[in-house]
This record gives sequence, structure tokens and C-alpha cells, in this order.
Amino acid sequence: GFTTDLGFEEIHNFFEKPLDFQKIRQHLSSLVGIYSGDDPFVDIKYAAILEQELGAKTVVVPNMKHFDGEESCVILPQALDAVINML
Repeated sequence: GFTTDLGFEEIHNFFEKPLDFQKIRQHLSSLVGIYSGDDPFVDIKYAAILEQELGAKTVVVPNMKHFDGEESCVILPQALDAVINML
């Protein structure tokens, strides 16, 4: 996850309204952010922001680049583990 448009015009309209972290938190019992340690687009600093603002647990997966299904990430067992642990 991330909290800004990351400098990409293509997703600028996604953040037309500021994120209301308090409102988001009211609707989630738990949240897990899964990050690649070497994502060229989404900086790992967003993990700390979501931990602080939403109480998210962070999982960092090394050497997976960007989770787009093209470069290196086509299977992400950490996502399945996170869902199972939430149940």
C-alpha cells in the first residue's frame, strides 16, 4: 500500500481526497501490508506510515521487485498466509 500518488500522473486522481485513516481503521479489524524490499515504485517508507496510521502489520519479502505479475512476482504465498492468519 501507499498513501500518495508516488509522483505518477496515472494514479493522481486516486488521491483527490485525503485518506481518512480514522474512518478506514473503523472498518478493519486487522490489516497486513506486504512489501517487496526492492520495489522500484513503492518505497518501503509507506509500510511505516500504514503501521502508524492503521495499525497494519508489515511483511517484507526480499527481492520481489514490484508486485505486478510481470517482473518477478507471480506467486505470493505471504498474502495467503496473511489471510489465513486473519481468519
